[in-house]
Amino acid sequence: MMGDRQGGLRSAEEAANLYRRLAADNPDAYLPDLAMSLNNLATVQSEMGDSKGALRSAEEATNLYRRLAAEYSDAYLPDLAGSLHILAKGLFMMGDRQGGLRSAEEAANLYRQLAADNPDAHLPNLARSLHTLASGLSEIGDRQGALRSVEEATKIYRRLAAEYSYAAHLPNLAFSLNTLATFQFEMGDRKGGLRSVEEAANLYRRLAAEYDYAHLPNLAFSLNTLATFQFEMGDRKGGLRSVEEATNLWRRLAADNPDAYLPELALSLNTLATFQFEMGDRQGALRSAEEATNLWRRLAADNPYYPDTYLPELARSLTILASGLSGMGDRQGALRSAEEAVNLWRRLAADNPYPDAYLPDLAISLHNLAIRLSGMGDRQGAREKAVESIRLLLPFAEQLPAGFGALLPRLALTYREACEASGGEADEELLAQVWAVLEEVKADEELLAQVWAVFEEVKAGEGRPVKSRPLLRFIRRVRRRLPRGRGGGQGGRSR
Repeated sequence: MMGDRQGGLRSAEEAANLYRRLAADNPDAYLPDLAMSLNNLATVQSEMGDSKGALRSAEEATNLYRRLAAEYSDAYLPDLAGSLHILAKGLFMMGDRQGGLRSAEEAANLYRQLAADNPDAHLPNLARSLHTLASGLSEIGDRQGALRSVEEATKIYRRLAAEYSYAAHLPNLAFSLNTLATFQFEMGDRKGGLRSVEEAANLYRRLAAEYDYAHLPNLAFSLNTLATFQFEMGDRKGGLRSVEEATNLWRRLAADNPDAYLPELALSLNTLATFQFEMGDRQGALRSAEEATNLWRRLAADNPYYPDTYLPELARSLTILASGLSGMGDRQGALRSAEEAVNLWRRLAADNPYPDAYLPDLAISLHNLAIRLSGMGDRQGAREKAVESIRLLLPFAEQLPAGFGALLPRLALTYREACEASGGEADEELLAQVWAVLEEVKADEELLAQVWAVFEEVKAGEGRPVKSRPLLRFIRRVRRRLPRGRGGGQGGRSR
């Protein structure tokens, strides 16, 4: 496989060099061929891991097509749009998110203009460019913009499947639905997200039944997403079944092609470990978490020049492993894993020009570390990490209560417990900020129920009353707003 890629790279480089010589003598005849060969070279370089080389080739190709489109707009606008799409991906890969976003927006706008005149030819390209744009918007934190882009792309693919070739556009529709589901869920539309991912999984299952191996990776990916949504919506058994099926598929695929599918197997094992732990299978959870962490460590070691690729997943896996080790009584091992995870998130946030991409994960990891420190008797250390986790997450929860609000009660209650255990006073002003954010979710009954479940779970585990006045007020308001049978009812008292 690597030999085939090396041969492909040599051929692409030779073609680009040949057209460069020809274009030097006769630019009118050969500049279009040079631009096309550069885009081909950029694609091969990217597949070979040469992100810098791919970016240089894509930039040169885009500049050439821009020059050609300025002179012959009708002939070269489609090529310019395609080149901008390739350039956007290269810029995102190199961490230039703003540059990538500008290129992705320009590509989408050009394809929109072209599709208005010739939908048959350009609607598929517009939908594809909207997905790249959505990824860029999500990376800079504009999840609402990302959701709008994916909604538009999904409508286009549904139209293409209905009006043109159903079989040809079915895989793209399924992919778009899967992406749409993720953004819907992140923005608080959990029921809509579940419907979208169920439709995607059903489409992929149908495709896999007809074409087997070609669509097994997509089916496995969709099942992982479905499992997460099912579990978070309360269907834990369904979620466990879905992730078990996905993990078995990834294991089969990774056995045949480890370079392509080991990362997906590791991701699926992390999800499986989390679900197994929640369902009470602690030994199974520990086995899955250990296997996943070993895979991520191996992948990160094999790719030292691209830390953003695997270190975030290693950090997440270490947090899951810490829970598994703690559940089996290995508190010291759990503490080591939690500390390593926090250190990795700190490093990623410090080294990245857009630290906001990693700060929520750092906050969650700090919360986990606070729990591990408390378990080891370091009450003061637990308190420090708990308050840091809240302060890191608060700005994100204030900006997007539906996305981050449900995490705050657990963080706040861990902090309050650490304060009581260490003999210190809780920062009531900080807890009041938490309460103010949680007030923003009170119109969402489903999210309110999640918040209430967190309070009930933590209180049951602690067996002590909630003393923080802002939190106590919020708990009472939550109870009053919930329907009877879900912790609600007028006049109910919190402990």
